[in-house]
Amino acid sequence: MDLVKFRSLFKSVETVSGSFACINAFVIPSGDAHNSEYVAECDQRRAFASGFTGSAGLAVVTDTTATLFTDGRYWIQAENQLSGDWSLQKLGMPSCPTTSEYLIANLNSGDKVGMDLRHITHSEFKAMSKALCEKNIEIIGVKNNLVDLVWAETGHQPSPPHNEVFVLDEKFSGMSVENKLVEVRNSMAKKSATALLVSALDEVAWLFNLRGADISFNPVFMSYAVVTDDAAYLFVDETRLQGKVFEHLENANVSIKKYEDFLSFVNDNVSEWSDGGSLWVGNTCSQALFSLIPDGKADVNVTPTCHLKAVKNDIEVEGMKNCHIRDAVAVCKFFEYMEKRFETGNNLSELTECFAADVVAKYRSEQAHFVSLSFDSISSIGGNGAIIHYKPEPDTCDTVDNQRVYLLDSGGQYLDGTTDITRTVHFGTPSDEEKRCFTLVLKGHIALARAIFPEGTTGRSLDPFARQFLWREGLDFKHGTGHGVGSFLNVHEGPIGISYRKGSDMFPLKDGMVVTNEPGYYCKDAFGIRIENCVIVRPAPEQNGFLCLEDATLVPIQARMVEKSMLSEDEISWLNAYHARCLDIVGKELLNQGCPETLEWLNNNCQPF
Repeated sequence: MDLVKFRSLFKSVETVSGSFACINAFVIPSGDAHNSEYVAECDQRRAFASGFTGSAGLAVVTDTTATLFTDGRYWIQAENQLSGDWSLQKLGMPSCPTTSEYLIANLNSGDKVGMDLRHITHSEFKAMSKALCEKNIEIIGVKNNLVDLVWAETGHQPSPPHNEVFVLDEKFSGMSVENKLVEVRNSMAKKSATALLVSALDEVAWLFNLRGADISFNPVFMSYAVVTDDAAYLFVDETRLQGKVFEHLENANVSIKKYEDFLSFVNDNVSEWSDGGSLWVGNTCSQALFSLIPDGKADVNVTPTCHLKAVKNDIEVEGMKNCHIRDAVAVCKFFEYMEKRFETGNNLSELTECFAADVVAKYRSEQAHFVSLSFDSISSIGGNGAIIHYKPEPDTCDTVDNQRVYLLDSGGQYLDGTTDITRTVHFGTPSDEEKRCFTLVLKGHIALARAIFPEGTTGRSLDPFARQFLWREGLDFKHGTGHGVGSFLNVHEGPIGISYRKGSDMFPLKDGMVVTNEPGYYCKDAFGIRIENCVIVRPAPEQNGFLCLEDATLVPIQARMVEKSMLSEDEISWLNAYHARCLDIVGKELLNQGCPETLEWLNNNCQPF
């Protein structure tokens, strides 16, 4: 983005109240009006402004500076993508200021900070406003997003998405819309909430058993929802709805309203709703929405739709298991293919990171109920694997070889579930150091996989299970150990996770939740290691009141990368049992699909240690 042109707009900015003001800084979050982690192309403002394309980060442009805040998953990527006009603030480092501290250090008393209040959560706004107000710095809500004004001038800002919305059959969702509304209203009654205002796209999709394709890899669509004691509303562009969708919603007594009318509808009804109780807006609602609600009437706790969605019902759990079996077939076929290419030595220069990503995508697309990938495949060789969320590009990607460690983090969206798996392999002979680091990661993975913990345990309590062996060697990794996974929804799903970060101690893991187990280790410019399985939280079989983690992902862990002498007998027993399950369950599916060569590969890779 042209920063000179952008800063020229600071001189006279139209505010949400209709007046004009001069600002001295503008804050550009990653999210959209729904606080989505991944956003539609037209909403990728931070990426357009800064050049940094990672999914998490926040940009700040002042009269004289431009900086990007992002976490450890993206430091290397940001360093590679930011131009000399930008600086990088590494979130999580002791020296990294908060956004407010940065603004205070770079502004003067009486200055003003512009924001699009639709794109910042109330909690973020509240914290920032309090800190800036103490220094006599004011936040100004802008009527028109300044990034959009510059982007539009280029003629290259994408149009809003207009993809078809479709019904997800109850044989996949496991529960009718009517029953979901009953559960939501029961939760509302317990909290004396007269209205639930849903902004998160995956929550709307879950509630109404609908799916779309407005955001790449996320089967959601631009929408809002409102639920009261006696009514339910879906705010959406109805020209995108299939005929079955109208009948589906009518049968559930759901009314359709225009997407762009959501805030005005809330504004028109907020007085009536607030007379009888609170308005449940959730912990990620925008400041634009929050500002419409009378003082003391907004419930900013996590919404019931978020909580209910995270706990999969029996049909969803079965669907997650089934889609992971088919997904394992695709991943096993991929690794069998790659190993054969290296064995034959045929046209190895063709084996780029992008080519490999395309191959595994092709095998996934051949599986039943496949819809799309669940994220851009992280196909990375050598030092690229140390870029935690690396994305290979056709013009710059490296060639996969048998001299360096190869990391593949990939997943699929299926009608019956969502997958996310990482395997780290070597197509030749790994070094002793590579095997040592891999085995330290594997030991942590096994420790978490074997964990049995009391009901009420949070992800923050489990996080050290996966790090302990790395810590003993003075090593660590700069990302969470696990994230929630949706059921044919977002591959990153709240409200739970397994992490050292604040927030992972707020919500306990519950029976039916799906999370990932993905410790790693990253050596800059050399290699990246990550071992990731999706796991289902289940009751511990012999301990009443305790929970355990059941592996849904069933793909063997490469023996070549393991230093057996570092494993205990219990760890070897776990690995052998895991591989026996892979061979038994995935082997049967390979037989059903008529894949004898891949079955032979699976058998060879599941031999006991």
